[in-house]
Amino acid sequence: MNAQQYAKQTRQYFDNLAPIWDSICQHDKNKLQLLIDLAAPAPDSRMLDIGCGAGVMIEQLLSANPRELLSLDISPLMIEQAKRKYCDPRLRLISKDFFDLEEEGFDLAILYSVYPHFPLKKQLVRHTAHCLVNGGRFMVAHSENRQIINTRHQNGMVAQLSLPLKEAKEEAKIWQTCFEIDILIDTPQLYVISGWRI
Repeated sequence: MNAQQYAKQTRQYFDNLAPIWDSICQHDKNKLQLLIDLAAPAPDSRMLDIGCGAGVMIEQLLSANPRELLSLDISPLMIEQAKRKYCDPRLRLISKDFFDLEEEGFDLAILYSVYPHFPLKKQLVRHTAHCLVNGGRFMVAHSENRQIINTRHQNGMVAQLSLPLKEAKEEAKIWQTCFEIDILIDTPQLYVISGWRI
């Protein structure tokens, strides 16, 4: 399918799951906090939460005292779920395809538990870099290992809307076109690729 069809089907898939998402998708808050600690955003940073879903990372990101947190997701109903849970003057929640985002100047861009749903990896890397300041950090992260993630995505409709995670060192190669990679974790507990814009 082409990129437009992919985006439409992804939106529909996650819209359908949005009302029950928090009951079927659980995350270890200690691991979420560890990811923020690894990213080490400076206070008063501008943060971009790409593919935020129902807002799983919002609490931890806000705890890092950003000047602004923009959390976006392709699914309007996921954003509605997030709006029911969070109200903070620093937070903006919008439903938008990331590739349609024109804003720049972010200090941190995080893709938590969403990376397999971006098939256009080169475009993703370039656009993430475009949104960040020089020296800004990106982070691709999962709080589970890639075998678990890949198994979860191998059947049904979600198999058509995701790509398997490769070893972190292999996935990192494409990010090295725009970023200096300084964090690679591919363990039974975590999957992280992170670095700063060069």
